[in-house]
Amino acid sequence: MLISSYSLHLGGVESSLIALLNQLASNEEIKIDLLLEKNEGDLLKEVPESVNVLETPEILKIFRIDKADVPLVLFKLLYNFKIIVVFWYLYYVFIGTVRRNMEKSRQRFWVKCNKYFNYTNEYEFVISFHYTVTSYFVVDKIESKNKFVWIHGDYRNMDRDKEIDRFYLNKFDKIVTVSQECVNGLRSVFPEYSIKIIEIPNLLPKRKIMELSKEPFEVGKIDGKFNIVSVSRIDKYKGYDIAIPAVSKLLNENLINKWYIVGDGNYKRKLKVLIKKFGLTNYVELTGKLDNPYKVIDTCDIFLHPSRFEGKSVAVEEAKLLKKPIVITNYSTVNDQILHNHNGYIVEMDSESIYRGLKEVMINQPLKHTLLKNLEIEYLEEIDVLSELFK
Repeated sequence: MLISSYSLHLGGVESSLIALLNQLASNEEIKIDLLLEKNEGDLLKEVPESVNVLETPEILKIFRIDKADVPLVLFKLLYNFKIIVVFWYLYYVFIGTVRRNMEKSRQRFWVKCNKYFNYTNEYEFVISFHYTVTSYFVVDKIESKNKFVWIHGDYRNMDRDKEIDRFYLNKFDKIVTVSQECVNGLRSVFPEYSIKIIEIPNLLPKRKIMELSKEPFEVGKIDGKFNIVSVSRIDKYKGYDIAIPAVSKLLNENLINKWYIVGDGNYKRKLKVLIKKFGLTNYVELTGKLDNPYKVIDTCDIFLHPSRFEGKSVAVEEAKLLKKPIVITNYSTVNDQILHNHNGYIVEMDSESIYRGLKEVMINQPLKHTLLKNLEIEYLEEIDVLSELFK
């Protein structure tokens, strides 16, 4: 079996991949090769010993169009006299940069130039777990009678070349996504593939999460003041810009002790500017990526998820597993995970609504009791992925 993905940096998709690898590796009859566009990330050490991590083929190093790779890629292409590929490579790097959409450039570059590169291999089963250029790679360069692709997110919110995707998605036996609303999104864009679009929720390593959550994490505890935690990549889609004014307002009402933001990303510098602007420098801690975010979630009082859109957030599932009151914005797929006033508190996507929602969960004890009681009885079903694929 071949499983492909992007990398193993800390993140929801990556954590779910590790859980899948552990599930499959528990069957000694399954031999697994893992192919990553980038053989890097803190979770590489979590890959089961029986899984064979392949060297990234040169073709993927070229077609992932990583700006840091440009000089080396150009040298290798020129050395191998692939002049036409050099032209298209530079063209799509330029177009992707100007239009701020490198993903479309990767798609179009692959279609234009993959024919100039030879690579073949054969597997009985292929899973493309992260929908990137590796998904196209396993279609065009890998022989298999059983090919499956995962799309972790609401496709309607992805700015991709849909006609190229239409061609490649047709080549997979099943198209897997992580929630019912994501299924609806894919079926609305690609109705012709409706029958093979299925839902398989993200896997969670539940026992490990519970064990790690008990490791010590020091936070200040002050009566009447609350510790908030958020876990996500730090980018413009995660809504921290609208959450900061809300937390500032709660600080002025003496309700905030500390807000821990666990994660990293390209919005971090702008986020620091906003934190300073709203006088939160001593009250917001940017922890960066943590090997163990669960101890932070477990120690804090409220989990805040102010995202603009998601597929099915792994971090939210982790907060549910750890029985934390959740305040979450009303993005398109939120009801696949949270029911308002049942296992979380859903607010509109603006600062005032986030402020009111956080305050309500802080001061309304009957509401908090209801949320915790329902989280206590919520059961996360264990899923056998291979059984789901071959239903």
